Amino acid sequence: MNLYMDTYNLRARLSVGIILLSPILLGLYLQIEAVRNLSTTAVMTLALIAISNIIVVMTRLVGKKASNKIKQRRVYVRDCFKQMNRYSRERICTNLIAVTPLFATLENEPETEQDAVEYDRILDSAIDIIEERTRNLKIVVDENITYGFCRNMLGVKKWGILLALALYALEFGLIQYDSLQYGNPEMVITILINTAYLCMWLFLVNANLVEFSANNYAEAILKAAGSISFCTSNGEPSDND
Repeated sequence: MNLYMDTYNLRARLSVGIILLSPILLGLYLQIEAVRNLSTTAVMTLALIAISNIIVVMTRLVGKKASNKIKQRRVYVRDCFKQMNRYSRERICTNLIAVTPLFATLENEPETEQDAVEYDRILDSAIDIIEERTRNLKIVVDENITYGFCRNMLGVKKWGILLALALYALEFGLIQYDSLQYGNPEMVITILINTAYLCMWLFLVNANLVEFSANNYAEAILKAAGSISFCTSNGEPSDND
């Protein structure tokens, strides 16, 4: 496996691709005896490792498209900052002012619409600094991974549903073609697994899941921003968005 396959890629991107494909893999193991032997399993494992990078790229792409249809992660951080109590906000601003006095503007609520536009512009710059300085903290890393996972799951949702329906057609087609498949324990288990995955895509993976994880990320990053010093950086800029 590519050595650069870090925790974010594994948990937020690659795992999404594996979940998407797992009904096919489980069905193959249940229905085809040859797939269960060691040599075939080894070949399938190597094949999955070989395509792991393309899975990462594709899940990132569809995740980006999904995020374009809902509020951006930054908007949740911005909204969370505005809803914080004055004491918590002042603690964050104290750290930000140590970087540049410009951020003193964030201590007070904007009074006019023009002030609000300028306030949001400065706040966006502050969020850039907050994300850079807190990106290596465990609480932020965990919530960022969870958000990325939920966003990418939403991105591949339609593919998961289409795949489940295609598998249903194949499974019931096999039953019609071969009457011995009717009541076959392996076939019954395969259909139940497919049903479970379809229910997951239909009822569990939705925009509310992404919103929940985005809010948790926003709370985590702002909590961290109020508890550390911004005088030194905690890491290099990240592309894990």
